[in-house]
Amino acid sequence: MVHSYPHVKLTAPGLPTPLSNISALVLSAQWSMGPGSKPRPARVVDHDGLTNDGTSANVAFDMFADRDVAKALNEQTAETEIMIWVGKFGHAEPLGFDANMTKTCFTQTIGDAEFVLYQGHNERGTDVFTWVASANQTTFTAEISPLLQYLWRNGLVSAKSHLGLVSFGSEAYHSEGTVTFSASEFDMDLVAGAAPKLAVGHLCSLAASTNPPQWLFSSAIIMSATLLYLIS
Repeated sequence: MVHSYPHVKLTAPGLPTPLSNISALVLSAQWSMGPGSKPRPARVVDHDGLTNDGTSANVAFDMFADRDVAKALNEQTAETEIMIWVGKFGHAEPLGFDANMTKTCFTQTIGDAEFVLYQGHNERGTDVFTWVASANQTTFTAEISPLLQYLWRNGLVSAKSHLGLVSFGSEAYHSEGTVTFSASEFDMDLVAGAAPKLAVGHLCSLAASTNPPQWLFSSAIIMSATLLYLIS
């Protein structure tokens, strides 16, 4: 269970817009994290301190989409949530994660990072698709439309779904003490227009995969968290 999501909402004149009308979408952010109330310099993570405090949290871009434009502008009513995790600590795992599964066959490479896709449903019944980076990306600037195209070109999300909300922040699951998450240089650049035919790959055969994706809730046991959020 997520206990807090300190975040900043990103805006662009073209939103909301159908997923199939996104020619390019560049997301950017720098971030740092560590125990205590003092922010770290940009791109600095105190891994040992977070481990000692038993911190479980992610750092993510969070997007909401719906075929109904009005619902796409409300995270409580949107039928689809799309997350891009650029940081993961402790026992934080995406919806759909299975501890017995080493890797799903749903992968995409954006820049130097490989992202693995998971799917699940939250307590409201929202379809949640989460792309998780193979390693923490404390500086992230990437054109992420291939991650969106992978979903609608393979029929996982309707191409007519409108992207309405985009935010950047950290979901807090558990920590024994105060944790400071600092973010800077966050930005979004949306280019509306017919989506180019990108090499987004195809859904692999589940029969050919020894680790098929699991559509389950995370089995991680999580408690409470205190997360101090600072934006510079």
